[in-house]
Amino acid sequence: MSDRLRVLQVLEATEGGTRRHLLYLLERLPRDRFDLAAAVSLRRGARVFARDAERLRAAGVRVHEVPMRRRIAPLADYVSLSKLRAVIAREKPDVVHTHASKAGFLGRAAARLARVERVVHTGHVFAFQWATGAKRRRYLALERFAARWADALVCVGPAQHRTAIEAGLPAAKLVTIPNGVDAARFESLAAPEARARVRAELGLAGDARVVGTVARLAPQKGCGHLMRAARTVLERDPKAIFLLVGSGALEAKLCAEADALGLGERFRFLGERPDAERLYAAMDLFVMPSLWEGLPYAVLEAQASGLAVVASRIPGLVDLVSDGETGRLIELGDEKGLAGAILELLEDRALAARMGAAGRERVRTEFRLDRFIERHAALYAGETSRAELPLLAAEASRAL
Repeated sequence: MSDRLRVLQVLEATEGGTRRHLLYLLERLPRDRFDLAAAVSLRRGARVFARDAERLRAAGVRVHEVPMRRRIAPLADYVSLSKLRAVIAREKPDVVHTHASKAGFLGRAAARLARVERVVHTGHVFAFQWATGAKRRRYLALERFAARWADALVCVGPAQHRTAIEAGLPAAKLVTIPNGVDAARFESLAAPEARARVRAELGLAGDARVVGTVARLAPQKGCGHLMRAARTVLERDPKAIFLLVGSGALEAKLCAEADALGLGERFRFLGERPDAERLYAAMDLFVMPSLWEGLPYAVLEAQASGLAVVASRIPGLVDLVSDGETGRLIELGDEKGLAGAILELLEDRALAARMGAAGRERVRTEFRLDRFIERHAALYAGETSRAELPLLAAEASRAL
């Protein structure tokens, strides 16, 4: 009989950063120590994650499809809960690790009903962070209630840890494990020869000043703010080009708004790109005017690629962007400030280069993928006791 720990990952939102997070765990956890499976919904990101699932199965990861709806839907949620319980009964995991709001609630409930020995939950972005009014109060109550079903609550960065404390989640269960990326890989992808090649593929002139972002086209990402700031930038800088990499529900609306603003070919929608990681090489500056975030992989990847970053001053982004050191922080929704920060860094190439180099070094040392994997492995194995969890969170906060 194998002495490997059986770990089941549960995720509804198989797109964006949560997808990346899940794939890192399933692909990088050492197979000599862990027997891995996943229960995922393909209602979102189906086309992309279907390819991921094939690759994971070929690598020996058991992937179960469990349809889950993003929004609260009692009857559908009951069916999803029943299916998750069936997967758990089949897999008999030692550890269940749930991710984000819907899978987090249903997965933790199913795991506790099945008396799974260890339950871990990562919120990524708590639903109560973006909701308002009665909806916020409802989501906050649900998160506090579900916290009792987990042995550990993983925060993806120090700001999220502070948010969790302020929200009244149990401090003794909180542990901060910052997201991480393979910095060396992104440095290679952004090498000078790659920059010339990618720019040529995109039809960009050698002297074009390229501002980019990689994001789902959803309200969270503030793409409308970026487009309106872009109009101001383009009035002053005729060589500026904006690249928006990603797709989503707001695509048609944003394209229409770009036309109405007269942005033309200087604001390009590149759509969903399986090679998005290569496109950082074409950029001179990365922008993320989000309304809420956890600890976004797109910013980590941009910084590992050597780019200065202009971002909203919100929890999550303040963990990654130090104003004046690795980029510029602008107030939430401040389109004038966003345009000004973009123009400053497009015009002062030396300053942007220094900020990009500082960001790259910070990712190399503080947001390492190997450390991300090691800490999850220790958490699953119980090598970090519950009493030590707050200490690990404090250690991560000091490191950042």
